[in-house]
Amino acid sequence: MISKLFSNTNNELNPIDLVILALYNNLENIFQTQ
Repeated sequence: MISKLFSNTNNELNPIDLVILALYNNLENIFQTQ
């Protein structure tokens, strides 16, 4: 899933990526619960 959102040449995740990923997961959970 991470590779779909971010196409990084290295396998490192920036703090910004982690924040975006967390927000994306929260939005996904919200839409699934409704």
